[in-house]
Amino acid sequence: MISVWDISNFLRLDAIRLDWLSRTLIPYWISPEDPPERIPFTNPSCHVVEFDIRGLSWPSPHAFKLVSYTLQDLKIFRMRQRRIWCGLCHTCCEPRFLPPGPDKIAYTDGLGLPIHYAQALSQLKHLEEVYITVPDAGKGKTLLADNGNPHMWAGECDRCMEIMYEDNTFREKWVSRKRGIGTGESADGTVYIRPPSLRRVEWHFLKSAPVEAELSEAESGGEDSVLEAEIEGSTDESDASDIETEEGP
Repeated sequence: MISVWDISNFLRLDAIRLDWLSRTLIPYWISPEDPPERIPFTNPSCHVVEFDIRGLSWPSPHAFKLVSYTLQDLKIFRMRQRRIWCGLCHTCCEPRFLPPGPDKIAYTDGLGLPIHYAQALSQLKHLEEVYITVPDAGKGKTLLADNGNPHMWAGECDRCMEIMYEDNTFREKWVSRKRGIGTGESADGTVYIRPPSLRRVEWHFLKSAPVEAELSEAESGGEDSVLEAEIEGSTDESDASDIETEEGP
């Protein structure tokens, strides 16, 4: 299909940044039957190795499965968004930690993605690095600090952590599943599937007011306008203090 979004002629293109648009601005040629998370360009060069997507309002695993279909040679994937997927309640949530919360969590073993994100990206044979930037709305009960990340936090919402992690047996099995170890007793049999070349996953957290307190700003400047402004003014990924996590499967 020929359109202004056809990038097949950019033969030297190796990196793409997509600032996600509202549904009312999705190109006219995308069918109403297409999923709203569809990547709004066609025929990318096979040399695209880095993709930076910002402002996706509902970052479900399905959206990233579409990325894996479109950019099969991807090596570096960056996500900057207000919400993250919780693998326990299967919905998108705003991260909240008990203050002060971490600035950065780094996994150097190919683990650290939400389980369903890892599954969605598992077909990307060349993917080496994933960077996820989200706000920390604060006022949560999830404790993560610079001295450790014992339960391998990977997007779980504060409410699920509070309720489900009280059950020690459940918590141990869930953490095992995040390490790629099946327990044989999970409801859906889901375990972490590591993309074959993935070696680093980094989470970066911006201090932010809760979404509910910024609805008026979001309505006037776009859902993620406040987050985008904070991201543009933030430090590079390598500058933040962090938790380094090295867990074997």
